[in-house]
Amino acid sequence: MSPVFQVETARTATAEQHGGPNWSKLGLTKNPFPESGVLGSTLYTAHMPDVVSKVSRWLNEVASKRVVESRAPFALEGTIGAGKTHLLADMEEALRLAGVTVVRENLVNAGGGRLLLSTLFGANLKLGEVAAGVLGSPDRSAALEKLPSASPIRAAFNGDVDPSTFALWLRGAQLTRTQLQRVGGRSLDGEGERLRAVIHLLRLAALLGQLRLVVFLLDQLEDLERRQEITPLRRARFLTDLRIFIDEGLEGAPIALCTAWNTQGATFMKSLEVQYPALASRLGNRATVPGLPQAHMVPFAQAYLDAAYKGARKRPLVLDARAASSLAGSLQPLPGGDVAPREWLDQLRRWAEREAQKA
Repeated sequence: MSPVFQVETARTATAEQHGGPNWSKLGLTKNPFPESGVLGSTLYTAHMPDVVSKVSRWLNEVASKRVVESRAPFALEGTIGAGKTHLLADMEEALRLAGVTVVRENLVNAGGGRLLLSTLFGANLKLGEVAAGVLGSPDRSAALEKLPSASPIRAAFNGDVDPSTFALWLRGAQLTRTQLQRVGGRSLDGEGERLRAVIHLLRLAALLGQLRLVVFLLDQLEDLERRQEITPLRRARFLTDLRIFIDEGLEGAPIALCTAWNTQGATFMKSLEVQYPALASRLGNRATVPGLPQAHMVPFAQAYLDAAYKGARKRPLVLDARAASSLAGSLQPLPGGDVAPREWLDQLRRWAEREAQKA
């Protein structure tokens, strides 16, 4: 029933009435330069061909390997705002288009001071569905024989286990005595064994042709240096588990790791080389994401404008070399004279906002 009384809805003031940006007069619907921290669809890489080459080589290498073949890890390092996270997002999209399962996370999501790698990795996988596929296979017993003799899931799969109980067991949930008997009679012993159990389940699924590969993209590893929030014991445990993950991939598990960390004001790799040289050596295959050279500042901006004006006949918003030089003058250069792409993007966003207000 319609209401008896009618109340006039508030009029929405336009940007022009408020003196705000008028994007329509520039042939746009919004600012072509995304906010800091927001990953847009544009990824400028013309200034880092070596990085692109290394990333492409690693992606194709791990994706082309067959079951039980070794997969080495890869890493991206670089200053804040260099584009490491954007590269990881692009890698994720490329892998998914190729039919590869991808888990992309950052260290902050590891549970703060708890730092549980098996939870960070395994929580993103449908372990119950994976377990159901393995349990339902008539070739399960033959595949089990190909696991390491000390694999924590051998005994679990020999019992009268159901997929949901098995998934709970993998996640370290509290089980009843009856449920525990169905998964071999004991709980998993700590984080390291839980991580191995998750990986060995994936190995079984791959051996049975039910899974191709899982690539783990782990960002912001430098957060391990936050000593005021992460205890030395938790840090040591996480790095030990990270080595387990890498070694399982090297030994033929259908997993691959690419991690990333910030080098600006951080001592992550230096402390790793001193305290965990074996792990540091495993992360030797890495690429350094560079800052943006002066010669690439206008092309960088043009890439975003090209995406925003795609298909348009007119492009009212133009950044020439003189305007770019003026904008760049207020940026704090990195050692060597380059600038952080994120800072340049922020500057471009503010410039576009001013141009839209003047339109």
